[in-house]
Amino acid sequence: MELNSIHSFFHQAYMPHGHCYLWQPHLLWINVISDLLIATSYFSIPIAIMIFAKQRPEVGRHWLFILFSSFILLCGITHLIGIYTVWHGAYGIHGISKALTASVSMVTAVYLFRLIPSAVAIPTPNQFFGVKDKLSKLTSEQKQLKSLLSEHKTTEFMLNSLPVCTLLLDKSNNIIKCNPQLLNELGYKNATPMLGTSLSEHIQLDDPFCKLSTVLQESKQKKSKPIEQLCQIISENGVAIPMEMRLVTSSFEGQQFTLVVFNNLSSFKQLKQELDASHQRIERAINATEDGVWEWDIKNDNVIYSPTLMKMIGKEHLKNPTYLDWYEHIHPEYREIVENAIKEHFNTQEKLQVEYLGRNYENKFAWFLAVGNSQFDKDGSACIMSGALRYIQSNKQLESQVVEKTNILNSLFNGTSQAIWLLKVEPEADFTFLQFNQAACERVNISPKDIIHKRLSELNENVISPFIVQKIKSNYSLCCERKQPIEYVEMLPNNNEKRWYQTTLYPLLDKYNNVEKIVGTAIDITARKFTEKELEQNRAFLEQVINSAVCGLYLYDLNKKRNIRINQRYSAILGYNINDLRGLNMFELIHPDDEAKMSVHLQDILNSQNQDLLAIEYRIKHKSGGWVCCNAVETVVTRTEDNTPTVLLGTFVDINNN
Repeated sequence: MELNSIHSFFHQAYMPHGHCYLWQPHLLWINVISDLLIATSYFSIPIAIMIFAKQRPEVGRHWLFILFSSFILLCGITHLIGIYTVWHGAYGIHGISKALTASVSMVTAVYLFRLIPSAVAIPTPNQFFGVKDKLSKLTSEQKQLKSLLSEHKTTEFMLNSLPVCTLLLDKSNNIIKCNPQLLNELGYKNATPMLGTSLSEHIQLDDPFCKLSTVLQESKQKKSKPIEQLCQIISENGVAIPMEMRLVTSSFEGQQFTLVVFNNLSSFKQLKQELDASHQRIERAINATEDGVWEWDIKNDNVIYSPTLMKMIGKEHLKNPTYLDWYEHIHPEYREIVENAIKEHFNTQEKLQVEYLGRNYENKFAWFLAVGNSQFDKDGSACIMSGALRYIQSNKQLESQVVEKTNILNSLFNGTSQAIWLLKVEPEADFTFLQFNQAACERVNISPKDIIHKRLSELNENVISPFIVQKIKSNYSLCCERKQPIEYVEMLPNNNEKRWYQTTLYPLLDKYNNVEKIVGTAIDITARKFTEKELEQNRAFLEQVINSAVCGLYLYDLNKKRNIRINQRYSAILGYNINDLRGLNMFELIHPDDEAKMSVHLQDILNSQNQDLLAIEYRIKHKSGGWVCCNAVETVVTRTEDNTPTVLLGTFVDINNN
């Protein structure tokens, strides 16, 4: 090892410090343990300083705390290295730690001496707490002042926000304060034009016998008691605004002030005018209506009747009518009914509505309707009752006529042998039976409860077969589609018997021109159908007999001068069918030599009596061109009302062979 070199400075081959203690345990360990405890204490002190600095952030970053912490920390490190040198000769490292400690210690000492004037200026605890007490008192006073200022501002805001006009007068009755609401009402932009002026310059009392000075003097005499007056206050543009004025005089800090409060009555006056106009309109409406209006103060037994009501009961001459004046006009037999209705109204609190007979303006008994309602107190007792009285004599007569006609219609509806029913058209091509009379029920052998208020689609097989339902549904739908009456003949079975009906459907249209209901009627024509069938059978039989006859047969129209009906034998003899004869005059077919004879014959027919048979022989042209000699017998079968023949029946045979 080279002495006095860097290597020798950090070399640890020197004699350990323990040799100085001769390695005596009691000397060695007392020094080691003491250095260890000192280092531990030195390390804890910076920690305490750091904790203090963290809890006092306003002083925690001060350089004094940093220097002290560094100095004490280096002291602790130096003691730890001193323990290390007991067993190892690392005196270079030990020296470096001491040098660092010395440097930081010197800087700390210099800095501390520089802080002595500031430290001396720090107040003592007594001084600090004295200043603190003064500061606390000042803070408390400041809070009280702020609170009073806040209350003052709140009070001023509240007064300025009130929807009333206020001003403050001094003892000379001059204006010293006024709120924004008053300025706004009077049209002033600020209070300058009003401040310092006398109240009398702005106010005019409504009472001509009262002076403002007297009112102000009275207010000062009656301290804290409000004085009220109606007045008019002059706005900036000279308009007088109706106001209600209240004055209260009071003392504040030895000075007398008068507070004046104004309430704008413009809206109230306008409302009063509107109420008066509304009252007049209501009064005109009451007088114009045919109903009489009344009000009854039940507790005080006072009544108010409209002129119309008094005229209705024939007592318009009474000036101060009472409840008995109305009660006495009621027919004696109906007074108990009316009384019971009123009692029932009081008990149930439901609307009063009672019809009765009473004397009218002609002093004759007629029908009246009394309608009314009451106001009840918290105990449920009626206080005020008001309503209307209506003259319903004509309504009663009309109602009686309607009932009579309704009974007649019901009798016709249920008593007629004609089936009648009423349908309501439903969505999706369905129909509801609203009415179904007895005849209709008998026609289809069904009970009214099984079909009334039932839809067509709801009828099961036990009521009407699906085939019949579909058939009548198509007819109802056709009526809705055409929107006009339709008539048809249908067959509906009844107890396994075929019954024929002539049915007519009448559509009822709504305001949109859509069918909403259908009235149906049906007449049983089964007998007529059987008669028609028999007639058809007889006609067919007669036709067969006529066509089977050995002679030709024809019907001759005397006006048209041609045959209008022939049998098959006629066609067989002459070769013509009925279509061939429609365009021919019979005289065109008669032989020229027989025309005169035929004319005489026709004249004889015209002069003949009923059922006279007239015979004639003549020649008639065959369709093929030849002549057929006929022996004919003719008679008149149709005559007019004046007995003039129109149609004759003729038979003939071919006598060419004869």
